[in-house]
Amino acid sequence: MIPLRLKWAGQGPVSLAEDLELLRLMRRSGCVGLLIGFESVQKETHDGMKKIKSLKIDFSEAIRRFHDEGIAILGLSFSGLIMRTKMSSTRHLNSQSKTVWIALNSGF
Repeated sequence: MIPLRLKWAGQGPVSLAEDLELLRLMRRSGCVGLLIGFESVQKETHDGMKKIKSLKIDFSEAIRRFHDEGIAILGLSFSGLIMRTKMSSTRHLNSQSKTVWIALNSGF
């Protein structure tokens, strides 16, 4: 892909951000954006969904790494999961606000 000098976007897991060499190769190959399923920004929700348990970095660090390579992120998360209580829904909204703040203030 690198010699073709094409711009492309795709979908992938947030764990891609753990591999800095892969991120550099993605950028060099023309990656300009990724659709990332964060599912939820709350660890308890991930545990209940059995998702993203082995992630070695937090979401804000992952977003920073993507942005440092010039890769835009369209993040997706669930709202209204069955396991959510009124209290966890409030925490979810607060966490979503924090995630939006991180994205808006990342300098990308």
